[in-house]
Amino acid sequence: MFSEAREYPFEYSIRDIVKNGDYQTACKNRMGRQQNPSNQAKEEYVQPYIVSGSRKTEKMTFAPNNVYLSDLTRKVIENKRLMIIGYSFGDLYLNEILGLGMAAHGDDFKVVIIDKYPSYINSYTSLFQHVAHRCNPQAYTFVSRLVKDRLYVEIGQKEYPIVVEEYGEPMVSRNGKLMMCIGGFKDAVVNHKETILEFLGV
Repeated sequence: MFSEAREYPFEYSIRDIVKNGDYQTACKNRMGRQQNPSNQAKEEYVQPYIVSGSRKTEKMTFAPNNVYLSDLTRKVIENKRLMIIGYSFGDLYLNEILGLGMAAHGDDFKVVIIDKYPSYINSYTSLFQHVAHRCNPQAYTFVSRLVKDRLYVEIGQKEYPIVVEEYGEPMVSRNGKLMMCIGGFKDAVVNHKETILEFLGV
């Protein structure tokens, strides 16, 4: 069981989340609660134990979250292949880490995005409208940077940066750096596992 380190003198920062070594310590640390922490702007926020929720940036300064974030950064920089599952691109600090991966690997960087999009997406135009207008703007930016092309739809345009088949079929960018599986996680694993692995080269 995880909790704040409430035992004086503190072995850790009082905001660090620690794993209790035994049942008695876990029970003792559950009793009472410290005052909610404040960020540098003096705004109070709730510090949950594992699920981060809002105020993520402030929570990332304490263990174990800071360790997890550091490890994630290292893993993205070390690996040329990345699979992003169910992420809306709404967290600036995570988007910056993904940007580091692009910068570190350049044209060797390949990404598979797995998410659940509406079933009406069966053409490039419908994909563009969804990503540009209904998704987080950072998702649009990430996809644009990865495919190295504008995602616009222009009159008379015959080729698009992402090849879109019927709904549920994996979509691949023309530069071969991005695959999007929009039928959800189960569909990707059950129906497209081999296609994904082949794309990633693993």
